Amino acid sequence: MSEKIYFTKKGRDEAEFQLKTMQKELKELQDRRSEAAEIGGTNWSTDFNFEDLERQEHQLIAQIEKIAKTLNESEIAPLPDDTETVAIGHTVCFKNESGEEKTITIAGFGESNPALSFIAYNTPLGMALLGARIGDEREITLENIKKKIKIQSIDITLKNT
Repeated sequence: MSEKIYFTKKGRDEAEFQLKTMQKELKELQDRRSEAAEIGGTNWSTDFNFEDLERQEHQLIAQIEKIAKTLNESEIAPLPDDTETVAIGHTVCFKNESGEEKTITIAGFGESNPALSFIAYNTPLGMALLGARIGDEREITLENIKKKIKIQSIDITLKNT
């Protein structure tokens, strides 16, 4: 049995939208493949268009199955109502060994966006921060380099709305 996967409500909604979009694309692709079969037959060795559509269909089905499995094995993370320990939905300020402060928000599965300082809980940094309290020191390994960080503050940012 695999570990539980956690989304924020927004992240789950986005994954469900992506799944529906891909299912629609699959239907359209299957219609095009049927048309190609009517025109040129189903012999892949003589009809590149049919072969290409069939390959695209197999790839899309695999992607759909992966997203559906992820959604089936997931739940919406219980977002925090306190700032005792770091959890999904918290914004965390920490200092690294050189004293540089960084602030990130712990997001759900697949919701990392480093440009916006959103880090998924299941990334190395996210996993190192989960459960930490203000003042705790944590060691993380990034690109085979061990680094120490110290938690400065924990705030609630994300809401299940």
